[in-house]
Amino acid sequence: MTSLGEPLPSRATSGSRAATRLELAPRLRRALLIATAAVAVLIHIPGLRTPLLLDDYTQRAMAEGRYPSPPGPFQLYDFIDDANRAILLDRGILPWWSHPKVVMRFLRPLSSALLWVDYRIVGGNPFWGHLHSFLWWAAACFAVHALLRRLFTSRVAWLGVAVFALAPCHALPLSWMANREEIVSTALGTVALTVYLRWREERRARDGILSLALFSVAALAGEYTLCFAGYAVAAELVIRRESIPRRLVGLACFALPLVGYAAIHQALRYGAFGIGYYHDPIGDLGAYAASAPRRLGVLFATAWLGVNDVAWLNESDWKIALLTLGAAAFLVVPVARMLRELDAPLRGRAVTMLMGSVLSMAPVMAVDASARLLQVPMIGVSAVVALLVDHAWFPATPRPRRGAAELTELVVLGLAFIHFFRAPLDTFLAQSATRTWASAFAARLGSLSERADGKSRVTILRANISQAIFFAPLVIEGPDGSEARVRTLTLRSGRCLLRRTSARAFELIGGAGGLFPVGPDDLLRDVPIHQGERMELDGMRVTLLELHDDGSAHRARFEFDRDLDDPSMLWLVDGTYGFHEQKLPAVGYGELLDP
Repeated sequence: MTSLGEPLPSRATSGSRAATRLELAPRLRRALLIATAAVAVLIHIPGLRTPLLLDDYTQRAMAEGRYPSPPGPFQLYDFIDDANRAILLDRGILPWWSHPKVVMRFLRPLSSALLWVDYRIVGGNPFWGHLHSFLWWAAACFAVHALLRRLFTSRVAWLGVAVFALAPCHALPLSWMANREEIVSTALGTVALTVYLRWREERRARDGILSLALFSVAALAGEYTLCFAGYAVAAELVIRRESIPRRLVGLACFALPLVGYAAIHQALRYGAFGIGYYHDPIGDLGAYAASAPRRLGVLFATAWLGVNDVAWLNESDWKIALLTLGAAAFLVVPVARMLRELDAPLRGRAVTMLMGSVLSMAPVMAVDASARLLQVPMIGVSAVVALLVDHAWFPATPRPRRGAAELTELVVLGLAFIHFFRAPLDTFLAQSATRTWASAFAARLGSLSERADGKSRVTILRANISQAIFFAPLVIEGPDGSEARVRTLTLRSGRCLLRRTSARAFELIGGAGGLFPVGPDDLLRDVPIHQGERMELDGMRVTLLELHDDGSAHRARFEFDRDLDDPSMLWLVDGTYGFHEQKLPAVGYGELLDP
C-alpha cells in the first residue's frame, strides 16, 4: 500500500514516449465525452415520459394535503408511524393484516423538500419532476468524472464516467421520482468525496472544512450518503505511516456528519419496523446481519458482471454463494495484475476505489438486492473497470499475450462488453419496461376510480399486487368528494372461494399460498399471524378462522355493518386485465374468485 499523499505522475513523465502518444488528444477526448453523453441521454429518454410510479402517488397526495395526517415539506418520506397508522388502516391504505406496530419513515429532509417543491409548482405533471431528477443525474456524472480525473488520467476518467453513466443502476431512480434521493446523495456525496480525498492528500484545513460541510449537506438527502463511508474507510486503510490521532482527525470530516445523521435517526425514531423488505441495521441489527450475505452476493455480481438482480432474488443461499465466488474468481487475476503493474500512487488510489466499491454496499444491504441501489458502489466499480481497460488495451510498453496476460485480455474484453455494450441496452430496456408498467398501472387506477365513482364503500376482494392496496385509496373519492372507505381483503391469494354466510358476512378460503403473504421477507408483515386473531375496522370485523400447516392464513370471516347488497357498496376483484366488479352469491352459496 502507499500514501494517498504522493503526487500523481503522468504517463508522459514516466519515461515512455509511447504513453504520450496513446494519451487522448483534447479534441478526441471532447468528442468521446460528447458521444458518451449523447448515448447516456438517449437510453434514459423513456424515464422522462414515465407516469407517476409507486410512492409518487403517496408523495403527491402528501404535498397536496390529501394524505391522512399530511406531513410537512421535509417529511414526505414519513409514510407510516404511530401518529398515522390507525388512520391509514381506517382508510384502507394499510390492509387489515399489517403488522400492528408497523413503521416506515426515512430521514431525507432535503430530498423531501425538493419533491414538495416539484409537486407544488408543476402539480401532477411528472415530466418536470423527471427532468429535475435527470439534472441531478447529470450532476452526478460530472462529479464522477471530476473525481476520476483527479485520481487518474483523462482517459481513465472518460472510460470510468462512461461505465457509470451507462449503468442500469440509474434506470429506476430516473423513472421513479420518490427514488431521487439516491441520485441527490450520489451527486453531492461524490463532490464531497473528491474534496475529502484532496484533504487527506494535501492536508489543507479549508478542504477539511469544505468536505465536512458537503458531507453534511449530502446526509440531508438521505441514508444513501452513508455508502460513502466505504470510500472514506478504504482511503484511511490505504494510507500508511500516520498516527491514530492524525487518522481520526482526517476521518472526522466524514465521521461527524455520519454520527450526527445516526443520532438524529435514532432520536426521532426513523427507520422501518415490522416489514421484512427493510432490515434496519440501526434498529434491528440481527435481521440485517442474517440477510446481508445473500444481498451482498447479488449486489456484487450485479455491479461487476451485470447479472439479472430480479432473477437471482429468490434463489437458494448456495447458488448465491456460487454466484459471488464465481464473480470474484472472474476478476481476481486481471485486477491483481493491474494493481501490481501500476505506479505506487496510482495503486493506492485504485485500491481505495476497489475496496470502497465493496464496502459501500453495506448500507444498501438493508433492502432486498436491486440494481437501483448501486449508484454509489458503481463509482468504484467504474474506476476499476476503466483502469483494467486502460491497462489491457493501452499499455505503456508492449507485453507478450500468453498465460495470465491472455486471460486478463479475455476477462477485460468480457467486462468491456458488459459495461460498454450490454449495460446501455439493459438500461434502455429497464427504462422502457418501467414506463410500460407505470402506464399500465396508471390506467388500472384510472379504471378503478371510474368504477368506484359515487360509492362510499369499495372492497377489493382479491388484489394481485401490493401497490393496489397502497395507492387505490388515494385515487378514489366517495359521494360529493368525500373520502371513500377502501378495504383490501386478500393479496396474491390465487384462486380462492367466497362463501356467503349471512346477509352481512362471508368467508374467504384461500389456496395453498394462503390469503396473503407474511414472513421475514414480506413488505407488510414480517411475523406470523395467529388463528383466532380479530381486527376491528370502521364498518368491518375480521376473524382469522384457520391456518395452513405452514402458518399462512387459510380461512377468514368478514362481517360488515350493513347488508352486502347495499348499492353504496362496490365489490371488486383484481384480475389479469384489471379490476372487474364481482357479484356476491346468495346466502348459503359460494363463488370462486379466479386470478
